[in-house]
Amino acid sequence: MNDWPNYLLRADFTEMGELLAGIQLGQCDIRNMQLLSSVLANYGPEEDRSKWNAQADLREYSTFGVEVVYNGLNNQSLPTFSIFKYALCVKFPEGSVAPCGRLYLCWNDPAVEESAEPAASEE
Repeated sequence: MNDWPNYLLRADFTEMGELLAGIQLGQCDIRNMQLLSSVLANYGPEEDRSKWNAQADLREYSTFGVEVVYNGLNNQSLPTFSIFKYALCVKFPEGSVAPCGRLYLCWNDPAVEESAEPAASEE
């Protein structure tokens, strides 16, 4: 099975990185299927955003039955951009029409905002 043309390859999922990092390898439970559906609905072309779902009876834009096959540090063996530190690979089940194959979501550590106030010194 070929990987789905990944129009999300350049998408930066850093805002959702903490949630994505918490998804375990293996078959997703319904909570994580819904989480992935919600995350994906916020990215990609505007016309596709409302299509994402976690319903068993739909074969397009459904995260039902997905399996996480990788979740960790991005590396050269993955078809991702090296500007991202982390990658999550989701494998869609046989019979999925769009997407099908594997989909990669990538992110970086969130930027640490410096406080506007200087730290209090200990006396």
